[in-house]
Amino acid sequence: MPRYRPGPFLPITPERINRLPKWAREYLHHVDTFVGAQEVQEIFFLRHLPKCKGRFRYPSTGLSSPSGTLVLFQYKARIVASAKLIRDERFKRPVRGSAGAFWFDVGSIRTFDPLDIEAMRKVFPGMRRFGHIKQVLNPAKYADFKRKLKNVRTATNAVNVGEE
Repeated sequence: MPRYRPGPFLPITPERINRLPKWAREYLHHVDTFVGAQEVQEIFFLRHLPKCKGRFRYPSTGLSSPSGTLVLFQYKARIVASAKLIRDERFKRPVRGSAGAFWFDVGSIRTFDPLDIEAMRKVFPGMRRFGHIKQVLNPAKYADFKRKLKNVRTATNAVNVGEE
């Protein structure tokens, strides 16, 4: 039986895994209007990001990560979503308050039951506490990470459901 591939271009084990901690504060100017992680997952990851064809503008700094990096999104001290980075487009000059844009593979966007620091440390034992510092995690632990995920939803399925 062939192994499940999360997105059309996502390898079984990514070469790199990055945790992106403060994306919500920098990107969602109206973050206080969201009640919790489930609303952020539904509205931003399963609707907005796919409609933008995976384009995610950032106001200050990118990731310095290669194409194919799996990005884990942190929201209120929980990992709430993941997506495969296609590229990090840095603008020569700011464009409408943005220093650049991440481009994510829409087919790789996943939301799942939020994982707290204890759950993440079971997979990535050397992981620092959740904070505002970006962190590179061990990609060899990707299979263990996938096994921890519950109630996984894809952006592709969410967009299709909304269009019916």
